[in-house]
Amino acid sequence: MHHTRRWALAVIGMAAVCGLVAAGCADRNAAVRGAMRGRVQLDGLPLDTGRIEFTPTAGTTGPIAGGEILNGGFDIPTARGPAIGTNLVRVSAPMLSGRKVPGPFGTPIDELVETVPDRYNTASTLQVEIKKGRNELNLDLRSKPQ
Repeated sequence: MHHTRRWALAVIGMAAVCGLVAAGCADRNAAVRGAMRGRVQLDGLPLDTGRIEFTPTAGTTGPIAGGEILNGGFDIPTARGPAIGTNLVRVSAPMLSGRKVPGPFGTPIDELVETVPDRYNTASTLQVEIKKGRNELNLDLRSKPQ
């Protein structure tokens, strides 16, 4: 019985330590990262699947952050969120073209084509200011410039 009580106290103690460590990490992330959520449309329709990426610009320090876009929406928690400050935004949504192309070692693979124009991904100039806490970004992207 004495060993059982000691074991239970050890488990409770470890749980408390883990909770404090997790809280410390969350606080540290909240000081340098912001949570980000939003919607992405292409030509007025929600982007079914894709990826959104946030890259710190000059004067902002931190890691590149990003998340998956599903059914037009994305939600990135603070722990993995973009750096607080100005970030370059890139959106990508590759789709199967229906064609096969040569892959590694000559094996045919399905071809992927990017559906989002370069001006929103590889040549993006979109920027957003990330603040502490929850941020929201809704993008209405266009295939052709207006």
